[in-house]
Formats: sequence, C-alpha cells, structure tokens
Amino acid sequence: YTINYSVTDLSGNQATASRVVRVLDLTPPVITLLGLASTTVPFGSAYVDAGATALDNVNGNVTFLIVRTGTVNTLLPGTYTITYNVNDQSGNSAIPVTRTVTVLPQPSYSVTSSVTGNGTITPSGTTTVLQGQNLTFTITPNAGNFISGLIVDGNIVATSSTFTFNNVTANHSIVALFSPLSLTTFTVFAASTTNGTITPTGTTTVSQGANQTFTIAPSVGFNVASLIIDGITIVGTTTYTFSNVQSNHTIDAVFSPIVVLPTFTTTGT
Repeated sequence: YTINYSVTDLSGNQATASRVVRVLDLTPPVITLLGLASTTVPFGSAYVDAGATALDNVNGNVTFLIVRTGTVNTLLPGTYTITYNVNDQSGNSAIPVTRTVTVLPQPSYSVTSSVTGNGTITPSGTTTVLQGQNLTFTITPNAGNFISGLIVDGNIVATSSTFTFNNVTANHSIVALFSPLSLTTFTVFAASTTNGTITPTGTTTVSQGANQTFTIAPSVGFNVASLIIDGITIVGTTTYTFSNVQSNHTIDAVFSPIVVLPTFTTTGT
C-alpha cells in the first residue's frame, strides 16, 4: 500500500512525500485431521483414509491444496504413517500433521485333531491355520483295524482316509474313529434242485456283520417254486440276501415246471 503526504505553505509552495506499506502474510495455514490420529485396520481389508482439512487466515479454505504422502499395505502387517502438508499462496508451510495406521496381523485359528482306537491322524494335536488357508488331514488305521467314523466339529461325516478344512475362518476339531476288523467268519451253504442254478453255490465264507446275496435262476420252462432258508420254506424269489450275518446259514432253491393249463372251446345250440 502507498500512503501519500502533501503540504502547501502560505506562499503556495507545495511539498509531497509518500510511504510504502507492505502487508506481509507470515501466518501458515492450520491442518486438522478428520478421524483418529491413530487407527487400526484388519489384515486384508480395504483402507480408506479419512483425510484432513486446512484453513488459512488469508486464503481461507485451502483443503484442496493438501499434499498427502505415505501408503498403507493391508496385506503386510505393520505400522504406517500418513503425512499431510499444505502451503498457502504466500508460501507459508503448515505444521505437518500425521496419522498412524496399524495393519493387524492376519487372523489365525486352531484345528484340533485326535483319534479313538488304533490308528493315526496327521497332523495330530493342535494345528494353527491362517485365515483363508486350507488344512488337510490323513487318516490311517493300524493293521487289523479300519476307519469306522469321522467326527468333524461334533458332527458325524462320511468316512474317508482324508479330510480337508477349506477356507478356514473359525476354530475346528476332527476326531478319527478306528475299530478292529472282525476275525469271526461264518459259512452259508447254497444248493438247488435240478432245472435251475443258485449263485454262488456250495459253501461261502462270510465275515461277521457282512451281507451275502444269492441269485436264483430257473431253467427255461421252470420257475422258482420256493426257497428253504435254514430249514424254513418261504416263497420263491430270484434273489435272497442274508443281512448282518451272525451265524451259519443254509439256502436251498427248489424249481418246478411251469404248468400250462389246457384250454377248451365249447359251442352250443
């Protein structure tokens, strides 16, 4: 700014002078964080910065001039710093403001495995699994035993020699059940009359608790008249199954000719 001075004496002589006043902007803008100065972010989630605002005593709202530096990698746990700075139109720099962002470690879960009976499950005990990963177990019975069941998280599931927990997002448990193979066997003796067959024929060895099915086939012109099961005659059928065998059995197939009744024609007047 220029300030002019002038004066005139009584004789009309005039004198002038001027002063230049320069108003300087020496006050920097002030940055204010939006949100928390220190925050945490779950592993793998998206980080959205809350930002900041900036006000200047001369230029007013200079938020649009803020320069933000620093990045956050949510796939790498650790502490990150975001810095905000701004200059006003006079070149005054604000006091930088920072935000600390902590990316939390990737969550992990426990999967506990155990066995009942004679066999192994691998891995055994408690296994730590990172969120989203898979974990496979191998179930192996000892000699003379078999896998009789799997219990996963308290529920019975289909029996298998392997089991996989996919995309783990919670704690789990798995129990492998083993039972001894039955060493007890029984015999089932099968025979038939002529004019047909029973398969298998003769003596068949069956493990305790197993099933054994027989197929009965009559010759042409014959049918299955009856079956004799352990000495008791029942209606004839083309198949018969001994279920859950717990003792010795016999089966006899009886065949008979198919009877064709004669037909007659009568006429009358």
